[in-house]
Amino acid sequence: MEVDEVKQALQANKKNQIIDVRSKEEYERAHIPNALNISLQDLKDNISQLDKNFQFVTACGKGGGRN
Repeated sequence: MEVDEVKQALQANKKNQIIDVRSKEEYERAHIPNALNISLQDLKDNISQLDKNFQFVTACGKGGGRN
């Protein structure tokens, strides 16, 4: 999804959830409001706990090989 699509979906209260895949330290410095923080290295181990009724969008910031 493009940034504008994400904004529109969140504003429309659709079942979307942003997952910030950066480290806890990066997330604590700044993050998108209401985003879940699950680091990329922990995502695979936690994916089964996510609500399958939601569409997930990952946010990773700039660089670091995560985008």
